[in-house]
Amino acid sequence: MGKEKIENNPNKELLLGLIGYPLGHSFSRAYFSEKFKREGRIHLRYQNFPLKHIEELPQILHAHPNLLGFNVTIPYKKAIIPYLSELDPLAQKVGAVNTVVRQSNRLKGYNTDVYGFSESLKNVLQNHRISPQGQRAVILGTGGASEAVKVGLDRLNIPYTMVSRTAKKEILSYDQLHKKGLQEYSIIINTTPLGMAPNLDTCPDIPYDQLTPNHLLFDLVYNPAETLFLKKGKTFHSICKNGKEMLDLQAEAAFTIWENSNSKAMGEVITFDNVKSNNQHQPKPEVDFDNTEIAFAYKSDKELKDTDRIFRLMSRPTLVKLGSNLSILALKMHVPFVKSIIKNSIYKQFCGGTTLLNSLPAIQKLAQHNTLTILDYSSEGKDSESELNKTMNEIVRAIGFAKDYDSVPIVSVKVSGLVQDSLLENLLLEENHLIMDDLRDYRNFLKRMDNICYAATKNNVIVYFDAEESWIQDAIDHVVTIMMRRYNKEKAVVFNTYQMYRHDRLAAIMKAHEDAQKDGYILGVKTVRGAYMDRERARAKEKGYPSPIYPDKKGTDNAYDMAVKYCLDNIETIALCNATHNTKSCQLHVDYLRKHDIPINHPHQIISQLFGMSDNITFNLAAAGYRASKYLPYGPVNEVIPYLVRRAEENTSITGDLTRERAYILTEMKRRGL
Repeated sequence: MGKEKIENNPNKELLLGLIGYPLGHSFSRAYFSEKFKREGRIHLRYQNFPLKHIEELPQILHAHPNLLGFNVTIPYKKAIIPYLSELDPLAQKVGAVNTVVRQSNRLKGYNTDVYGFSESLKNVLQNHRISPQGQRAVILGTGGASEAVKVGLDRLNIPYTMVSRTAKKEILSYDQLHKKGLQEYSIIINTTPLGMAPNLDTCPDIPYDQLTPNHLLFDLVYNPAETLFLKKGKTFHSICKNGKEMLDLQAEAAFTIWENSNSKAMGEVITFDNVKSNNQHQPKPEVDFDNTEIAFAYKSDKELKDTDRIFRLMSRPTLVKLGSNLSILALKMHVPFVKSIIKNSIYKQFCGGTTLLNSLPAIQKLAQHNTLTILDYSSEGKDSESELNKTMNEIVRAIGFAKDYDSVPIVSVKVSGLVQDSLLENLLLEENHLIMDDLRDYRNFLKRMDNICYAATKNNVIVYFDAEESWIQDAIDHVVTIMMRRYNKEKAVVFNTYQMYRHDRLAAIMKAHEDAQKDGYILGVKTVRGAYMDRERARAKEKGYPSPIYPDKKGTDNAYDMAVKYCLDNIETIALCNATHNTKSCQLHVDYLRKHDIPINHPHQIISQLFGMSDNITFNLAAAGYRASKYLPYGPVNEVIPYLVRRAEENTSITGDLTRERAYILTEMKRRGL
């Protein structure tokens, strides 16, 4: 499509299409084929792509370089999102995509269902001379289609009530609707597939005998033209509307997007003025990430020189690898002075202290610079029950410590310190078929998790559960979700961590959000880019399955930033920790708060970096009044060594980041005349 509108060019066939499965029910191909014929667009062709698996999409794109865009239908309206480079704000708000624009190798997703629904509803109201003001709607169903309806009603300022098979927070059951009645509702919207061909004898279970001529029944189903739901409405002379016009409108909006993708945003195409205005005259964020005076104000001249020395050594990969191995060996052999050398160099740079009390000076220094502390007990996991319980007790002790300090609102938890990795693998593979010993260990694991979350809730402290390798992460997700469901009803206490270098994590966040809304709790999300890339790829190659990691950094960056936007766009129901050393992702966070008038001290968002790294980000954010924090590891030197080795090796492998770190340090040293 490039930068040209779709024009008649008989020498070049251009392709549009539809992905989904199955596609026998879809009207899109017939609709667009007729449209192209009617309008003389002989260069255009519309093709169905029935994909049994969304993973087939890259093959379709490769095989059809002339595919300019496509529609998306069930079951891929959410599953498509990880494959996109960008999401339109409206699609992000709805959490589903039905239209995609392709430009070069970039895919951008839109949602035109909101436009189709709201315009169709406006039309039927105008035709019957009914004002949207004073109306109240009831939405039948809480599936994906209901999200577009909710946003559409919000845009028309029509309040609504949700109805589902099971009663939940702010959602009625059908039994409750029968008891409550329909008197206070004037618009009844069916977003379920009940009544859709071939199931013509089904309909939502509502008190139809309470319908009157003053009720409007809107059915998103368009095949058949008159469902049983609408037939029953007609019996009581209610106004009835099926989903055909909505479908036509969303199809036309999709085509307009394809035509105007070079210069028109979704909001302009469908006259949602707020989208256009939000993109104009954005104020520049009042944060200067290059201000080294603020970044290193907490360091003395000697400390700054020591930091430079450490990063200079870490820029030599061979030396780091050799030093790491020798340090571990020397500590095991109890070689004199080794522990002291480590403690006064790399340990001092990246850790707070050997105990909670020893970490207090670092905590207080951070607090003096308006920076919050996230306590991180960095002892690596053990396998025995006594060691696992010891780790749990240390975390509970950290929670008790944190409650006494306003600047320490969060404690981080490494799940591998609470359970054997082998159990997590068994839980993932055979959750309902654990052997007796595993079942006992699983129950003990749940008790440890519950003890931690209960202590956090009781002491008004937040807990972050770190992410692990993909082959045990699903089990961790499962257990952390249990804890969220139990403890996040009133506020976000429990957070799960999402490694965004995995290409399924953006969809996982959106699915977790959907589940949280259904079950009535706040979703806690910590985003990171990921820490096990080489291990993940090596295991995938060894086991013969596709790597779960994006093939390049660009894919990870896109997914990460889209996750941050999605969480901030749903800030009342998602609490976000944006844990990154990437300046662009932090800038995006700041810009988004300012653009959408979100208070910079909103408790559902915080930005975090590791202690000893990216001070130019943390302290400049904190100085500008944003919620900035440092991950502060602590623990005995010999137990924290694996963490320190990982930090050193990660920094050496990311030479660009390490160069930037040193550049800021050298700039400040020069400024001070050192």
